[in-house]
Amino acid sequence: MLIWRVCHESLATKLNLFKKRIVDSLLCPVCQQEPESVMHALWSCNSVQDVWGVSLRKLQKGVVMENNFKELWTLLIADLESEELVEFAATVYQIWKRRNSLVFENRFWDPGKVVEAARSTVSEFKEANATTEGVQVEIRHSIPLWSPSPINTFKANWDAAVDRRKSKIGAGVVIRDWEGRTVASLSSPKIFFPDAHLAESYGVLKAVILCQQLGIK
Repeated sequence: MLIWRVCHESLATKLNLFKKRIVDSLLCPVCQQEPESVMHALWSCNSVQDVWGVSLRKLQKGVVMENNFKELWTLLIADLESEELVEFAATVYQIWKRRNSLVFENRFWDPGKVVEAARSTVSEFKEANATTEGVQVEIRHSIPLWSPSPINTFKANWDAAVDRRKSKIGAGVVIRDWEGRTVASLSSPKIFFPDAHLAESYGVLKAVILCQQLGIK
């Protein structure tokens, strides 16, 4: 879930990639004026404030200033209704999607389109839930309940980024054990053809290699 990643500062922003030595600049790719932290990318950048300015009315009434996105989310949970929180989360996703569209495709949506896409996503989600509501009882027992990973089982997560201007890709890998503790991590920049699919494949490869080095099968 994107909100979980946002609150844990795990998005591939320029600032986070710069800290991992994957990119050379930490400036926001949109405004080119401030470091692109998670909070800047999704809340405080002027281009993003334009989106929030035409979004939820409660956000239009006053500027919410917090140090990080987790604090902002906690505050909004107390102030917004459940449906408003859903729209907020959908808008956050669309803002991040717009940012990536600029970086990878050189396309940038106007604020109204971002809000429209977010509300459309929420509407489609509600319709899908309403459509499947009648069959939930029939399939409930066929869906396994969530359970922790088995003992001695490890999980590898990876992410990738592309710097088209400098023809570089980068991958980050984190390996955790069955209790959620971090066992190992790495970041690996590489001068390569700047293709998003190639970057993802490179991330998988680095994850497999790291697992092999740790003796994890």
